[in-house]
Amino acid sequence: MKTIRDDLGGVHPAPTLRGGLAPDPDHPMTRAMVARISDSMHGGRRGCGFMILYAILVPIIVIAATVAANVADRATDSLAMAIVVWFVVLIGATITLGVLLTPSIHQPLALGLRWLGRCGCCCHPIVGAISTNGMTRCPECGAAWTTASIRDFHVADADVLGARRLRMSLRFLRAPHVRFADGRGRFVAVKLPKGRWMRSTPQWRAFRRARSILWTTMVIAGLVMPINVIFMVHMASTRSEMPLWPVVLVLGSFPTVLLFAIIGYPLIAIALLRRAGICPACANPLDAEKNCTACDAAWGAKGPRPLVTSERD
Repeated sequence: MKTIRDDLGGVHPAPTLRGGLAPDPDHPMTRAMVARISDSMHGGRRGCGFMILYAILVPIIVIAATVAANVADRATDSLAMAIVVWFVVLIGATITLGVLLTPSIHQPLALGLRWLGRCGCCCHPIVGAISTNGMTRCPECGAAWTTASIRDFHVADADVLGARRLRMSLRFLRAPHVRFADGRGRFVAVKLPKGRWMRSTPQWRAFRRARSILWTTMVIAGLVMPINVIFMVHMASTRSEMPLWPVVLVLGSFPTVLLFAIIGYPLIAIALLRRAGICPACANPLDAEKNCTACDAAWGAKGPRPLVTSERD
């Protein structure tokens, strides 16, 4: 059983996000909590070290998978078996590597829930609970938390599907991926929110405009991809009697889609939201200097860039 420690060092079960207890995943303050968890897990030199080690080991895994597929091909004389072995070794080793190199999310999640006025163990509301000597005990499970760290944002409870979406967002943080930095070098996980919580705020029109531009850009990128595919089909010519276009379509579109999804989409989303006065990390409004008081991200006048190294404040 996964465990976490409260602020007095007591051991408790790790929080379980389920419907009715988890904060709404689309709420800007919940996104601010996820942004802080992202920075605590992957920010700074430790996070860069994990990603550099991951980048070094992945080519070794690919070579090992290729060798295993070659051995399977010679042993079984079956191309299908070689392909299956290649995928099993590659995917299995990559998942194992990601689990081993990524820090645990349970303790950062427990500390982040306090910031939303929830117990880090059972997600029970603890705003206004009895405080003794600067410590507040959860009336549900008895976990002790520092009273000064408990914030009250009145985040609505999520339904079952909402809790599932929040768990998926947290699992997203477990996977190594391209990182982006704000002006302070803090880690930012870019995920465009639905914006339903902004409909009654001045940021709603700007957010809707940014979302429309982003979707238009994605459609244009999708229309440009066939040019790459047609070029590859022409280069492949008709040297084989079997139709090559399905294979070329997949192989030609995959690199374009991958690069746009990993690098292009986040950069465009960051630029559009930042100009609209919305924090790309948590969807909360930015002040006049483009600083976010919710998740401590600072964008300023200089645009974001992919992180190579980062420094903590």
